[in-house]
Amino acid sequence: MVKRRCRDRKADKCLHNLKSWAMYQHVVHRTSFENLEEMIREYFGFNIPFRDIHAIKSLIADYYRPTYMHLLHKLISGRLIHADETEIKLKKSKGYVWVFTSLEEVVFMYKPTREGEFLRELLREYQGVLVSDFYGAYDSLPCAQQKCLVHLIRDVNNDILNNPFDEELKGLGQEFALLLRPMIETVDRCGLKARFLCKHKVCVEQFYTKLAKCDYRSDMALSYKKRFEKNRDKLFTFLAYDGIPWNNNNAEHAIKQFAHYRILVDGKMTEAGLNNYLVLLSVYQTCVYKGISFFRFLLSGERDLEKFAASRQHKQGGPSPHVMLGASLSEGVMGDTNKHCHGIMRGNGSRGEKSFTPSQSNCDEATADALKTVAEEIERSHSKEATETFASFQEELQRPEPRKAVLRALWSGVTIALPTIIQMSDVATKVTKLWDSACAT
Repeated sequence: MVKRRCRDRKADKCLHNLKSWAMYQHVVHRTSFENLEEMIREYFGFNIPFRDIHAIKSLIADYYRPTYMHLLHKLISGRLIHADETEIKLKKSKGYVWVFTSLEEVVFMYKPTREGEFLRELLREYQGVLVSDFYGAYDSLPCAQQKCLVHLIRDVNNDILNNPFDEELKGLGQEFALLLRPMIETVDRCGLKARFLCKHKVCVEQFYTKLAKCDYRSDMALSYKKRFEKNRDKLFTFLAYDGIPWNNNNAEHAIKQFAHYRILVDGKMTEAGLNNYLVLLSVYQTCVYKGISFFRFLLSGERDLEKFAASRQHKQGGPSPHVMLGASLSEGVMGDTNKHCHGIMRGNGSRGEKSFTPSQSNCDEATADALKTVAEEIERSHSKEATETFASFQEELQRPEPRKAVLRALWSGVTIALPTIIQMSDVATKVTKLWDSACAT
């Protein structure tokens, strides 16, 4: 009975690591479920239909939903939120994905329309500053706001280019540039500190006093005059607060991560599937902002990001996540080859992975030269992920009996981190012989 419980714990750990690896590949590298089905079969010998991987995504998203809600709570109780939105087409409808981010937390959420009623409820108790573009849904919110001045500059420049003979518009654009330039110089020198920025409030008052006296005849210049006056209390909020950016680059950077994924799934997802993905994307992007390894966080089974970040293992770096994954998977693979584990069917006995000792033919001079070439390429790239993963690959080779599943997984991690290695076909072929030659035995 004790042996059975021990075996079951190993199987659970193996499956948790496998699920974590699959979701890491899907969220970070945008690997499709069809490709994941083939990768899992090739790397680890498990037969998991891609429809079951959909179910895994749902299970993992449900597991981390409390983490998601905690991130949302931290945002609302904080002092800074960047907001942005973008359109998404689903199988039977379309809607919008919204992103809310501070400097450390990121939350994505789906809404069927672009209307802003939910914002008033969501930010009802928010006491900080909201940084956004000029979309009207944000205007009615009662909190302090900072409009993205990069958007405004971009709009002014585009309209000047489209109206090259509008001298009034050019003059207004120049006045705004002269007002903003010293502020940005202060930010570059002193940071976003109110005690250094507040001196520019006098120039803002002078700008608006002069603007009020201008009687523009140009329709375009007149529209910008109205825009400046309408948003007077929201254009220069950053002068009065510490740590409030004058642009919305933080939200735009976060939304780009979803935009890359949207290219692959536009018109193919259900609302439920999208919501599950957004939970995982929120956790991933928060890990990126906090400088935490998303993969290690998934492997840990922890749901509290702060607790994980403060853990001794994370501070010391801990073992490579690829080694942790491979070791546990190899334990599961070496077990009962025809056993069902939580609905996942292992391959037949003939496909069971075995450890192997690289013979002289496997680790010949040509292979050693190939590994040296890979190491040099990684050193030139300065890729931290590739360096760490290749170091784990080399550590596995030093074992008395290197494990094929681990070597394959680590090599995959190296090529994902540094795709140029795949183009070195001769080198890659020699390296893969380390386990391919043993697969036939």
